[in-house]
Amino acid sequence: MKVSYTFNSNPVADDNVKVTICELIFASFGDGGVGQSNLGTYLTDTAGAIKNGDIYTDINASGKGFIVEIVNSEAGLKRALHTQDAHVVFDGHSNYGLGPAYSSSVTSISGFMNAGTTNVAVNYSGLRSQQSSFEIDGGEIAGEVENYTITGLNKTRFPNTAWADPPEGWPSLIEVTSGNNFPENYYRDDYEKMHYYATTATHADGNPSNTRLLVSAGSADLATLKYEVYYINGCYTDIYYYEPHNHGALFYTDDGASSTQTTKEFVKGIIEAQTWAQIKSALNALEDIHHYHEF
Repeated sequence: MKVSYTFNSNPVADDNVKVTICELIFASFGDGGVGQSNLGTYLTDTAGAIKNGDIYTDINASGKGFIVEIVNSEAGLKRALHTQDAHVVFDGHSNYGLGPAYSSSVTSISGFMNAGTTNVAVNYSGLRSQQSSFEIDGGEIAGEVENYTITGLNKTRFPNTAWADPPEGWPSLIEVTSGNNFPENYYRDDYEKMHYYATTATHADGNPSNTRLLVSAGSADLATLKYEVYYINGCYTDIYYYEPHNHGALFYTDDGASSTQTTKEFVKGIIEAQTWAQIKSALNALEDIHHYHEF
């Protein structure tokens, strides 16, 4: 390629240079992320990358380069999502749709990266098992929230809220009222403000087994999405994050995710220039919970 540039303050016109076009890949590991070690080992030991801090670089067999940058922060993930034609993966807890967290000491909704829908149905006890200091203020409890079908997924957004006709295989749901015997530290404010829903199954202590609290998380703070592909590697990221990420190619899950290998496999597929279908197949060979959609 012929380019013009300046060398030692002297302009050089029409010089021939070799240009390597790199695939830019961002990997972000939040609280609950389990794949960083395997990704690093693959990049250095198999892909032949050179590691410099949080950046891995190499040129693969086709002569095409790749750069993998580890961005373990909210600011880093946002930068990745807003980078033109970037390949991005987040690995960590889905936090029931509240967004990624980058520590295990989040105390409020604002401590999560706002990347989901306006209203979120949270398993409060489940979330507190991951974030022991987390609390929800009474003013953050959502009002009456109407369930709806997510366009493109044909799934209901709040499958844990009350419905007249539960999908096949799901138990009937009942609204939890102030008469239920929740632990005193289950939430901060009075029962009457709570919009809890639960399955009819109960724990041995009589408490509902799978309660959800509808909270107002605010609109997703994602600005303009510019990535080429984004893999949200967490539990049930379809109903939690499909809607706000309506750009490029989106990989998501429809069940609990726990593999330590899937993030590595996704990055491997990008480096090897696999098709989206091939990457999906490789991911499902590890955990058969993956789908993708091109918006």
